[in-house]
Amino acid sequence: MIVDNYLIMANSTHELISYYDTYFNRKFLSKLSEYNHFDNLVSERSNVSFFINFKNTQPELKRDMNAGFYNLFEQNEPGWKNYYAASCQLVTSGKRFYTNFCMSIDQPDTTQ
Repeated sequence: MIVDNYLIMANSTHELISYYDTYFNRKFLSKLSEYNHFDNLVSERSNVSFFINFKNTQPELKRDMNAGFYNLFEQNEPGWKNYYAASCQLVTSGKRFYTNFCMSIDQPDTTQ
């Protein structure tokens, strides 16, 4: 699907419809204070950036992860489910290559 000159790819029609609804009804993560706090921790520019919000991706993790790994994800205290998000950014500058990695605990004032 192409929306406002963005190529949107997904595994199912349902996911495309969901993205279309989110995009045109402006249900963006950037409206949430937790996301804005996290966004302030990562670099402003990068060549490639990956972002995962653990709460939003939990159904996909449950569906796609090995059951043993997902059970550890869900049951460990503290564990991955206590993190709000993670981001990995790949940056090049001249002949150098940099990687930025950031994770934020579900409490906005705590970051590791």
